[in-house]
Amino acid sequence: ALLAGLAIGLLYRLGREHFDKRVGLMAALFLAFSPADIASCHYASGDTTAAFFALLAVLFAMRILREGRYVDYMLGGFCAVAAFAAKYHAGMVGLAVVAAHFLRQENLRSFFRMSSMIRLTVLTVTVLLSLFITIPSLLMHPAIVARDILGFFLHVSGSFRLPEEVRQAGTLGKFIFSMDRNIPILLNILSPTLAVTAVIGLLFAMKDKRIIV
Repeated sequence: ALLAGLAIGLLYRLGREHFDKRVGLMAALFLAFSPADIASCHYASGDTTAAFFALLAVLFAMRILREGRYVDYMLGGFCAVAAFAAKYHAGMVGLAVVAAHFLRQENLRSFFRMSSMIRLTVLTVTVLLSLFITIPSLLMHPAIVARDILGFFLHVSGSFRLPEEVRQAGTLGKFIFSMDRNIPILLNILSPTLAVTAVIGLLFAMKDKRIIV
């Protein structure tokens, strides 16, 4: 509940800092009255922790896009790994940190400059160290933990819940089965109107690098 409350303030800060006060306030209100977020707090699942660190990672990713400070690379990398440690899905927020680095480059040549390579190195080292800090079992049982993580993303760890024909369908078949079941649930949570509005907004705003991140 504490992290969920902090996440509301964090989302306001994110919107205000990189867009304007109205954006921050609207985003915070949406999260405050989100049924999914309230349910996650009630059941004390890892979703709230993952969401909190994911939001932090996005905040630092936006700062990377705007300023490119080393401290933002380190904090962004750590928060993305912390989100991943809380719930594997949330590790995808690391893409926002990487995307911010790519988008702040003026052209392909600038990407290979020494300053760019140093920043990527700082990010990579931070991520590797953060993995062992947030998932200590990696130090003691690296092979087992790595296999568990890989199995999760390949839908192996949850295969016992799947119908026999889906288990035999391979990775693509399992992915299609998951999307077929999860997308309607997501639409039910968001409401079709809000989901369609979000997609249209993204399509119109893709030229803004902040939206891409």
